[in-house]
Amino acid sequence: MWGVNFGAFCEFWGAGWACPSLTPPPPPQTFGAAPPGPLPGSVGGAGGAPLGPPLGLGGAEGPPRGSPPHDYLPIAVLTTLCCFWPTGVVAIVKAVQVRTAVARGDIVSAEIASREARNFSFISLAVGIAATVLCTILTVVIIIAAQHQDNDWDP
Repeated sequence: MWGVNFGAFCEFWGAGWACPSLTPPPPPQTFGAAPPGPLPGSVGGAGGAPLGPPLGLGGAEGPPRGSPPHDYLPIAVLTTLCCFWPTGVVAIVKAVQVRTAVARGDIVSAEIASREARNFSFISLAVGIAATVLCTILTVVIIIAAQHQDNDWDP
């Protein structure tokens, strides 16, 4: 945010325009910490709050992650075409959200969308299998009933 040049904007609109401060806020005071200087993850080493924890270092949030979360796009497309399309379409949308979240570096959102894509894909698969089994049972019952009722149709 501090890389934006508000000076030219303020000069164009005049001195009466409310312009934001062009200096970054001071770093937070911590006692017993390292001496002040550029914070890791800050833009251009100019100080300020870090953009976030470095990826893959582990710590309190869990073990280090070596690869981005799985997007489940192939199974989402397959279950959409072959099983139950309403939840399959949602699974495709969530799978694409995984890819966009990974592309912008938002691993937490990518993991959440990955879990949702997997769940919706499996729901589509389960509904498709259940519908296939029920249709098969219904077809067999109708065929058996039709074979036993053939004698009633004779004149």
